[in-house]
Order: sequence, then structure tokens, then C-alpha cells
Amino acid sequence: MKKLSYLAITTGLLISTSAAAAGANDSIEARLNALEQRLQQAEQRASQAETRATAAERKAQQLEQRTANTERQTVQVAQRTATLETHAAPATNLKLTGLTDLKLYGDVEFNLDGASRSGQLTSLKGSDNKDWKPGNKEKWDINGRILVGVDGYRRNPDGNFSGFSVQPLADMTGKMNLDDAAFFFGNEKNWQTKIGRFEAYDMFPLNQDTFIQYSGNTANDLYADGFGYIYMMKEGRGRSSSGGNLMLSKYAGDFYFELNTLVEDGTSLFQDDAYHGNSLDNKKNVAYLRPVIAWKKDRLSAAVA
Repeated sequence: MKKLSYLAITTGLLISTSAAAAGANDSIEARLNALEQRLQQAEQRASQAETRATAAERKAQQLEQRTANTERQTVQVAQRTATLETHAAPATNLKLTGLTDLKLYGDVEFNLDGASRSGQLTSLKGSDNKDWKPGNKEKWDINGRILVGVDGYRRNPDGNFSGFSVQPLADMTGKMNLDDAAFFFGNEKNWQTKIGRFEAYDMFPLNQDTFIQYSGNTANDLYADGFGYIYMMKEGRGRSSSGGNLMLSKYAGDFYFELNTLVEDGTSLFQDDAYHGNSLDNKKNVAYLRPVIAWKKDRLSAAVA
């Protein structure tokens, strides 16, 4: 009986141990299967991510190609437009061809003038047909003008240039006048030819912000009997009311050479076309030749004319 009991107990223990071992093996296999499934899922996710990245890269390449095509088409359209504007521009359009610089500018000048006890600086004639004595009339005046200028300049790679300048004036008397109206061409810092209405080299510079009281008329076309006259070398400079001028100029290092030719009615230099009581009759226009030699170095300059 004891032997049978031992055998029964031993058999029971062996059966229990085998069952426990079998249960442990099943649990490990299940875990391995779960890990394998997770690995497969991770591989699927990685494959899907790679597929998406490839698709995104393909879309980026397509977008880049479209952008390049669009830029190429834009350049082609711009070139075609420029060609059409050059060769087939409508006659009604304003066309500025080859201008390197086009400038629009203006200037305003209004004066409130007052002079009492005129003629007291020197013994002058106050007006014509009067004795020589100081005047006693006061002068009050408001005058001025507005200038609108347009300058055009064309520069070539070889240094040659050409251009124009137009400066209409509107004064307070309600009239339209003209300052400069000129055309010019030449080679930069070398030579220039200029024709039209303009002023040549200034041999009597006053600059702005300078006040000088004269003892008589001192401007162009205002020489009158009985009035003091200061020679400012303005005769032949240009901007005449009765003629135009042609100027040739040349640069040579620090030196500048200029010859201005003004052709006009010579009687216009004198007020009322009279000189010392004699009426002047213009039979042939006069040509003023005004040569100038100037030298400039830094801020120092000198000129002879």
C-alpha cells in the first residue's frame, strides 16, 4: 500500500509539472506571436510612410517644374511685349526711346519789391525828358514767376551723348514766357555743341542769397540814356528776346574752352531802340562772339573772357 501511495503521489506530481510546463510554453509562444504582429504592423507603417514621402517628393518636383515653366513663359511674354513695343508701337502713344535720364523739375520765385527815394545813390535821370536830378518817386511792386522744366539726356556706351532742355515760365502778369529751349550733343568731358535759347558761361556770378544795389539798369536789353550802366559781360551770353545762339565748348584737363555765338537784332541792347537821343534802325542782325577760357581745380576756379 505504501508503494502504491508513493507511486500515485509521484505520478500526480509529474502530471502537474508537465501541465505547468505546457502552460508556460503556450504563454511564451503567444507573446512571441504578439511581438511578430507588432513588427509586421511597424513594417507596414514604415512602408506607408515611405510611400507618402515618395509621393510628396514627386509632387515637389512637379511643382518645381511648373514654377520653372511659368518663369520661362513670363520671360518669353516680356520679351514679346518689348519686341512689340519696339517694332509695333501705336503712333498715338508717347514714346521715349533710349533716354538715359528724363527729369521733371520746377522753380518758384515771387518778389515783393519796395524802393523809396529812388536815385539817391548817384545823380541819375529819373526818367526820359527830365533834367539830371535825383528822383523822388517810390516804387512798390509784386512780381514773380513759376518755372516748369523738362530735361532729357541720352548717354551711349562710347561716351557720346545728346539731349534737350525746355523751361516754360508762367509769370504773375498772366503771360507765358520761356527760359531755356535748347538741344545739345557731344562727348562727355570732351566737347559739346549746343543750339537754341540758353545762357553761356557766367562771367559775373552773384549766386543766390546775395543782395547788390546798382546805380542804374544793368541787365540785358536795358541800356538807356541817362542811366548808370554796369558792364557784367551779359551781352552775347544768350537768352535774347530777339535771337538765338550756338555754342561750342571743349574740356582739356582742368581747362574749359567755350565760344558762344549770339545772332540777334543789335538794337535790342538799347532801351526804346535809341542811343543818346538817336533812333536806331536795324538793317542787319549782329553776331556776338563771346569766347571764354576757364580753369578749375578742386574749389578754386578762374575765367577770362
